[in-house]
Amino acid sequence: MNHSQSFIILLVEDEAADAGLVKWALKKNEMDVGLCYAIDGLDALAFLKQQGEKHLNAPRPDLILLDLNMPRMGGLEFLAKKKQEPSLNDIPVVVLSTSNAENDILSSHDLGAVDYFTKPMDAHELLETIRVLGERWITPNKVQEKASPKDLQHTIALLDSLPALPKLALEIMSITLSTDEGHQRLLKLVNQDPAILAKIIGLANAPLFGTNRKISTIREAAMRLGYKRIKMVALSFSMISSVSQHTAGALDITELWQHSMATALALDILAKAMPASMRPSEEDVYLAGLLHDIGFLVLDYVDPKLSKQFHTARINATGGHLLSEIESELLHMNHCQLGALLSEHWKLPADLIAVIRYHHTEGMAIDVVGQPLIAMSYLIEKLLPTFKLNETLITPITAAEWLALGIQVNQIEPLESSIRNAQS
Repeated sequence: MNHSQSFIILLVEDEAADAGLVKWALKKNEMDVGLCYAIDGLDALAFLKQQGEKHLNAPRPDLILLDLNMPRMGGLEFLAKKKQEPSLNDIPVVVLSTSNAENDILSSHDLGAVDYFTKPMDAHELLETIRVLGERWITPNKVQEKASPKDLQHTIALLDSLPALPKLALEIMSITLSTDEGHQRLLKLVNQDPAILAKIIGLANAPLFGTNRKISTIREAAMRLGYKRIKMVALSFSMISSVSQHTAGALDITELWQHSMATALALDILAKAMPASMRPSEEDVYLAGLLHDIGFLVLDYVDPKLSKQFHTARINATGGHLLSEIESELLHMNHCQLGALLSEHWKLPADLIAVIRYHHTEGMAIDVVGQPLIAMSYLIEKLLPTFKLNETLITPITAAEWLALGIQVNQIEPLESSIRNAQS
């Protein structure tokens, strides 16, 4: 075991041959990491707690790669035990298992796993799996070591180190949904990424979409959500995952995703109430909602220490303290600007970049690039404030803001109620 590298992985795997293949794939992908081993969940817990002579000087890993099917203590039981240990909650766990059962995928996420990869039997496919895993969980963390700037203004140079638009996102963007072939290709891509699959299944089971019948497969989800929604959720989550550290720190990734999803649903409700002549496309509505706050992830990516300081200040803020004020005091930039920088780096459409940059900006002319989605997002952010900050008490929505979007006075109250319910 080589512990001299700055990034340490604990591989929890009972099959020596499989462990050897993972080591080989990491090396072939030129990932310079320290690889430690545990043979099952019990051994992994002893390693993490430095219990027993064998693990007395065990290093604290930056990432845990976890198999599910192991003797004595399997992966799901390990996740449950780890979840009960507050001192271990900041170590991300990625499942790497031969199982592609949806119950295993959903249970792993429920118990705190941040990602799930199906372990292929073919060595060449394993190489690709480890490459993608590394792009999400290893390379981003090593990029952070290059610099630790004291001021966010100095971190902007690190944007060149941000990942390129993910390969999966490019594949999803290339799919045309007007054909059966396009539908099948989309469902196949989603099925190959358990993390995205879990998000879509979760959305399909939201009360907003109808009956109490539980959705458990991607085909059932497609019948309930429609292919356009599935495409936009898969696309945005693949983008978000590429800059997500998924730590258990002050930035709550789950809370941010839930807010982004609620915003997308709320924008969809608002769009359907607007005159058809003003209504943006469903694709634009969902992407705007899901990606509008990606700037918080950029901050966490380029300067995790400053991100922790900012979110700690946010959590401890007293009543009436605006998020924008905290950003101004600590960051000298805001999440809107950071998100726009990343979206420009990815060469996203100009309309989407404008929404990400200006969704907290009041009084934007209705004919500028990005409208009416900018005005729609600005309004929704008042109803569903990020991180549950109650800014609506300070900046109420005026009748003029509703009227500018074609919403009549008699529509406002029931529409507000429907939008707030999108968060539940």
